[in-house]
Amino acid sequence: NGNDDRNDDFDYRWRRRRRSKTDSSGDWSADISSNQNNNSSDNGININSRGEKRFICNSRGEVLPVLLGGVQKAGSTTTFSDIRSEIWPIRRYAAKRLGCGNLDNCKEPHFFGKHWGTSLRYGDLWGPCTEATAGVVADFTPRNIFDPRIPARVRYTYREKYQELVFLWGFREPIKRMLSAFSLLQHNGRLYDGKHPDMSFEEYVEYSLQRWSRRGGQEEKQQKATAKLQNSSNVPRTSELGLSNNNNNNNNNNAGAKGGQKATSFKQKHFVWDDFTDTDFRPVSQGLYYYQIRNWLRAGFLPSQMIIYPGGLYLDHRDNFDTNPVLEAARAKLGTSLIRPQPLSDGDSVVNRGKHKPLDEILRNVTLRQRLTTELFDPENAKLMKLLAEKVSNGMVLVGYTGEAHDVPAVTEWMTSNWDF
Repeated sequence: NGNDDRNDDFDYRWRRRRRSKTDSSGDWSADISSNQNNNSSDNGININSRGEKRFICNSRGEVLPVLLGGVQKAGSTTTFSDIRSEIWPIRRYAAKRLGCGNLDNCKEPHFFGKHWGTSLRYGDLWGPCTEATAGVVADFTPRNIFDPRIPARVRYTYREKYQELVFLWGFREPIKRMLSAFSLLQHNGRLYDGKHPDMSFEEYVEYSLQRWSRRGGQEEKQQKATAKLQNSSNVPRTSELGLSNNNNNNNNNNAGAKGGQKATSFKQKHFVWDDFTDTDFRPVSQGLYYYQIRNWLRAGFLPSQMIIYPGGLYLDHRDNFDTNPVLEAARAKLGTSLIRPQPLSDGDSVVNRGKHKPLDEILRNVTLRQRLTTELFDPENAKLMKLLAEKVSNGMVLVGYTGEAHDVPAVTEWMTSNWDF
């Protein structure tokens, strides 16, 4: 889909930057193998590209608590803005490379997406360990949750520490979230490469329903393709990281960056590649929360690492951060002294508010709205509620939920009563 997709596509960047500083051959998958075999002391997070060790840690050499959050257009920017004073800042030179204009407000490092496979190491991002090193490392890049390649990349980076991460995900009613994301991408000229600036939301809904109806057989393909992740080792295979293997490279040397077959075989094995990473379908795919959680679970992350909440629950309790139930749940995982920001001067302010008319004024076609609900989101929401209800018994935190595990109607009521904002 034009330049925008190429900018977002890992394999296009990998071709363009394939000669890294760590491997003169240009095969980054070989670099992973050499690190794995020749540098067993490098656990992926405590070394940077300069060879400096003990990064992303406190003065005792312990890994700083890590918070991964950020569902786009679901209140994540407001949440990060509220707690950014409690976040360990990204280093100045790394922030410049990441494109972060404000060191205290680098909400989206995009390390596991657009910067994956470059010479930038994860250890480059945060400052060295000192007595003053404290706080929480936070990454609220929206792509982290919906891109199916990223769970394996995070697991590879953190190696034996990967189950120490904490996920903070707030969900929003998918149709309203879809409208906000559609408006944002259209405003930025990223939807269809800006070729259809006058497309109405109703027209986009029709396109989305047509695309969704053509997905036949993809669920079965996904189940077969990702079943191996359930029993994978601590270091995933390069194919699971979204990297090209040597055979695929040899077979696709003539595939240009602007067209032709992509070098990786990941697209052929994972149906969610198209649906979840294609910019033109992203307003829909980012609201399919069931698949997103499932991808992380199948990569070996634990339900007990995940804090799930309806986004309205956080927004309704911004008047007191000490008693905010979402932050209380995060502190229970990260440390009781952490994430205690100062009170807001204006508790009603919201960061990155969507600039569009209400849904009822934009989606007037009742039949189309019913189809969007019954054909697309209702079945997927039902899968989500069932998954959440099951994983409560495995330690998944549903903030504010007081019902029993496996009680799908109770979980549905808890989520839907607080995610419509």
